[in-house]
Amino acid sequence: VRKVGDTEKYNDNMEEARKLYEENSTDFQKNPLSEVIYLQSYARFLSENEVRNKPKNVFQKALRICEEKLPEHPERAAVLLFAGRNDKYHDKREAVRKIEEALQLFGKCLGEHFMTAQCLKNLADLMFPKGKTDDPEEALYYYKKALEVMEKLEMDGRKESILTLKNYGICHKKIGNFEEARNLLTKA
Repeated sequence: VRKVGDTEKYNDNMEEARKLYEENSTDFQKNPLSEVIYLQSYARFLSENEVRNKPKNVFQKALRICEEKLPEHPERAAVLLFAGRNDKYHDKREAVRKIEEALQLFGKCLGEHFMTAQCLKNLADLMFPKGKTDDPEEALYYYKKALEVMEKLEMDGRKESILTLKNYGICHKKIGNFEEARNLLTKA
């Protein structure tokens, strides 16, 4: 419902989920994976609705549960990725740390996977040059790696690769590689 943009239904569903979580907290504590999946979804919901500071607290709770009960689970990597995305607005260093940890864990658990590519793209986005003094080299490296994983997964040319291609092209433009920039932007 969230992905198709039905905001009203999404809000209603998340409210119902919140009530169910509160009413069944004991059952959730017995199943840490379910609790983490709920907490991650709820934190994302709060973040999208721009509730200040609350998403960070919910992500921290999910990460505590993961560290104690799901230390090598891909869902822990997913929480790290989404928590890192949330941190990029407040603490870039913490965002990089979490996304790098997510990348390592996804690599260990899943290998070359869509979520691995997403971590690479998100690291690149954190390094993405915003002004004339920013160095695009790190961003170029991570965008290239993300696109390589997407290509291996036969995802190049799909909607998930568009923003990566666009930003990779803009980085090439920043370093004066206009032909490559044009090719990448045209492909995007």
